[in-house]
Amino acid sequence: PTEAPSIEPTSLPTLKPSFAPTATHSPTSGTPWPTVPPIPSPTSEPVLEPTRDPTVRPSAAPSVGPSVAPSAASSFVPSPRPSTQPEAGLVLLAEALPLVVSEDGAAAASFTAALASEPLSAVAVSFASRFGGLALSPASVTFDYTNFDVPVTILVSGVNDFVDQGTSHGDAVLASVASADSLEECLEADRPACGQAAKYGNFTSSAAASGHKGGGASLNATILDDDEAGVLLSQAAVNSTFDNFGDPLGVGTYAVRLASRPRSPVTISLGGLGNFTSALPKEITIQPDDWATPVAIAVRAGAPSDHRPVCADGTRFCPAIASRVESATHAASSADPFYQGLAVGEVLVRAGVVHDATDPPGVASAVFSNVLNSIHVTFDMPTRRADPVSSEAGGTTFSCGSVLALTAAQVGTAFGSGAACSFSGASTLKVTFGTGATVVPSQAFSLRPLVVMASAAGASLKTVSSSFVVGQPAQPTMPNVVLSASSAAVGVCDHLHLDGSSSSGSGGRAMAYQWSVTDNGGGGGGGGSIELLLQQQEALMQMVSAMASGQEAPLPGGGGGGSAAGHGGEGLPPDTTGGGRFAALAKPSGGGRPQSPPRSSIATARKTKQANLQLSRFMKAGHDDAQVPPTSA
Repeated sequence: PTEAPSIEPTSLPTLKPSFAPTATHSPTSGTPWPTVPPIPSPTSEPVLEPTRDPTVRPSAAPSVGPSVAPSAASSFVPSPRPSTQPEAGLVLLAEALPLVVSEDGAAAASFTAALASEPLSAVAVSFASRFGGLALSPASVTFDYTNFDVPVTILVSGVNDFVDQGTSHGDAVLASVASADSLEECLEADRPACGQAAKYGNFTSSAAASGHKGGGASLNATILDDDEAGVLLSQAAVNSTFDNFGDPLGVGTYAVRLASRPRSPVTISLGGLGNFTSALPKEITIQPDDWATPVAIAVRAGAPSDHRPVCADGTRFCPAIASRVESATHAASSADPFYQGLAVGEVLVRAGVVHDATDPPGVASAVFSNVLNSIHVTFDMPTRRADPVSSEAGGTTFSCGSVLALTAAQVGTAFGSGAACSFSGASTLKVTFGTGATVVPSQAFSLRPLVVMASAAGASLKTVSSSFVVGQPAQPTMPNVVLSASSAAVGVCDHLHLDGSSSSGSGGRAMAYQWSVTDNGGGGGGGGSIELLLQQQEALMQMVSAMASGQEAPLPGGGGGGSAAGHGGEGLPPDTTGGGRFAALAKPSGGGRPQSPPRSSIATARKTKQANLQLSRFMKAGHDDAQVPPTSA
């Protein structure tokens, strides 16, 4: 009750003693007052008949005096019991404790909430989870004097925290109460006895009752855990390829993530692969907040051999290039006990070769150019040109030693100082000569290994070994011989100067001169034909040598064929102005004898009177028909 009951008897109690008191007086005895005997207890209680049970019992006693009778009416009214302010209290009731819920939502629970006493003003009750594993709906309720004792149902469910905590873990529902304890609010509501309403402003959970079905400010709960620690692999197997050369080609990929949120970072280490297969990154560390984010692993496999190309002969097929299968293993470590040493699955890695469409390029032909100043090397298929010019436009020059198996010195010796190479097309290598080239037809060369590659898509093999022999030009430029003489006719003792320095068509090289004499069918006086003289050369030269020993040089041309150097000739350097022409001969000056030019391009004929006389005598002696073998020239 909000206030104590008021007790008002409907009639005054009647006091009826069972005897009347007596008093004696003896004036003669000298006693001043009579003796008053003790007040005896009444034989029965006074009769009280209130309409409600009284809480106060009036006492009755007779008036003091020998002849005093009780008064017929009394003015005594019992007073009510003093009232006290009720205690604040929160009542939480559940059918069973602890509350049992699950993270997957299969199990849920509920409880009711109400106030134990009427509040002075509105009271807000909020509910929360002690460890965050519970969801409550509604999360807060407001009570006032109109509904404080009406229970409100609160639904409880488990929160899926994705953390492996075993089969179950504990939590609790916590309730907090807040109120302004506003008297003004109570008075505005025109409520009676505001002074006797409960105040909740300082309410704490310890002030509430506790126990199953008996209320309380907190309720224990058990959460069934549906999370399990684990490392998830996106694929059970991946394919990785390598090319015919042996290098990795196609990359196999898979992803790694965790099955639940760890309490500490988790490190995954990869292993199990052979020396020719790699997985990157080899180790990953996953933070708790990133547990569900996949981390990609790239697997690259090469041919199982250190040799490049794998097939030693540079071809596409050999036993060393076979396919294989390996396993990538994983190990987990973490300060989280559920992840430390956790068993993780494997990923199969299938490594195989992708063969080139063709074998690497080879040399189909190599010939001199028609103008004799270069060699054209033709391949049997289009190429990617050659490093380091594979990405450059055709025609860019580079050192011939980068394509041909020659040192710089060998390049200079064979092709001349300043020689250069270029690709005039995808299938043609051009070797341009420099100064002083010595290469000749039938000379052999080789490609530098692992430089030239086919231009076909997907080609990986480079030419390992390919040699070639330089051939003759298809339509060579022939030398243009220009011969001039100092005179069309000479006397017996005159010099004859023959000049071939104006000849051209040498291909930029020094010419070699070979001199010979032919009979043009003309005759001179008494000298006989030149053809006959050549036929009789051996005897003639013996005679001239005997007569001119130590005084005059022998007649030129008598040595026959061969190079100029082999017959006393000496090659002249090429004209720096081009065209392969030679410097002009030195001409005689004044009235003296002319200066002798280089003998390679000039033939000088000398005869003395004695030689001519002996020659004439020899011929007139009947030797005109002598059959002397002609010279090899």
